[in-house]
Amino acid sequence: MYSELIRTEHIQPFMGFYNDRPAFLVEFYWAFKDRIGEYYDVQTGDYGFHILMAPAETPVRHFTWNVFTVLMDFMFSEEKVERLIVEPDARNEKIHLLNKRAGFEYHHLINLPEKTAHLAFCTREQYNSALERERQLQSAGTI
Repeated sequence: MYSELIRTEHIQPFMGFYNDRPAFLVEFYWAFKDRIGEYYDVQTGDYGFHILMAPAETPVRHFTWNVFTVLMDFMFSEEKVERLIVEPDARNEKIHLLNKRAGFEYHHLINLPEKTAHLAFCTREQYNSALERERQLQSAGTI
């Protein structure tokens, strides 16, 4: 599947490693050319990503959050990325918490062939506001 995905013009998969072991898989995609554009009013500056975390042998505190923010920082470092989109499975409560923590605003459910998903968006400004809230919580000792 990934050998075909690598040849797809609008999708780019990457593997992330921690201590020389696979830690996560991410697929970045341009929503304008992706099938997701059939489910909402897509804009040319919309980019999305899928992330799959490997099970941890020894959990590292805040590891998933740190990976998530590195990926979002990477995406938003590209000027052409105006808004990030995610479409997580409606049943995946853990990712919903993470998405909302990062500033994603949930809009509505969509029925994809393989799942019922929440459609959520995050602008650079929403993300920066979410990071500022995180810094305030950290300095207050709340997290």
